[in-house]
Amino acid sequence: NVFNFLGGFDPDYFACSEDTDLCLRAWIYGYKNIYVPTSILYHKYGGTMGKRHSIWRISLCQKNRLINILKNFSLRNIIIGFFISIPYDITRIFIFLINKDTKAAVSLIKAYIDVLLSLGKILQKRKIIQKNRKISDTTLVRLGVITPIFDGFKEFLRLTKLEDN
Repeated sequence: NVFNFLGGFDPDYFACSEDTDLCLRAWIYGYKNIYVPTSILYHKYGGTMGKRHSIWRISLCQKNRLINILKNFSLRNIIIGFFISIPYDITRIFIFLINKDTKAAVSLIKAYIDVLLSLGKILQKRKIIQKNRKISDTTLVRLGVITPIFDGFKEFLRLTKLEDN
């Protein structure tokens, strides 16, 4: 019933972060996501989309990450999110270019263009989500649903080390 009330997975996501979007909306609407430590999930990281830096993965994950910020976060956290994302992504673009990975750099830029082109639709969805909001971003941070920036950076470093192995 909750899945249907939330409208299920947003069909504008193909892959990457569609589950994050759904769970964020559930939390925002006042539902809880419960961790069940005895559950077993088999997931082959990159099984569908390839390695962490595949062109397709970079574009989709980037686009969907930005959409999640725009749709689900408070205005204050949208500003903070983009204040962090833009310099981070510019750095990534330069690193891709230094490594002569032009396709990766272009895929990152393409994600921003895709978000800009669908901004009207994103903002319509945002309006509905924010109108039905029952839980603030501040509460979501306190509950650990939204990760503080330093924790997110530590996870980024952890994933980068895994990739290097």
